[in-house]
Amino acid sequence: HRRRLCGSCHTLVDIMDGWLRLVTDATLSPSTCPCGSGDAYDTCCGKYHRGEENPSTPEALMRSRYTAFARGMSAYILKTQHPQNPEQPTRESLEDFFVETRFVGLTILETSLAADGQSGHVKFRAKQRVAGGRSLSFVENSFFVRDPHSGEWSYRSGEILA
Repeated sequence: HRRRLCGSCHTLVDIMDGWLRLVTDATLSPSTCPCGSGDAYDTCCGKYHRGEENPSTPEALMRSRYTAFARGMSAYILKTQHPQNPEQPTRESLEDFFVETRFVGLTILETSLAADGQSGHVKFRAKQRVAGGRSLSFVENSFFVRDPHSGEWSYRSGEILA
């Protein structure tokens, strides 16, 4: 449902795609990673976003997904989503969300790994700035599962606590 703004103009989605690429390209520098690790983006979540490595723990995947939300990287968010997640976002819904929301802080509150190493959870607090400059925060318990064949972690579901 792409609608052109005028007969010879690009669609709004095309314009936003270009803007997101510019913002993402401009921020792919050795600056501090948005995930709060204190490490440089390139050696922290950047290696996951570029596909050089897969996160080895639920916390690493959680941090990389947070950073993807902070940078407007819908493809990575969708790629790391478990296919049986009850709330499957679309690229379009994520990009609409990115227009209204900026992620500005992450605090990991708790992590755990099941005894068999195939599932885990991360409890975190995320801070956001939404349209109009209003600040919000929420606490979520995120649940992750590991594919028994590939060993890759994926986001299974989340529960907003506060």
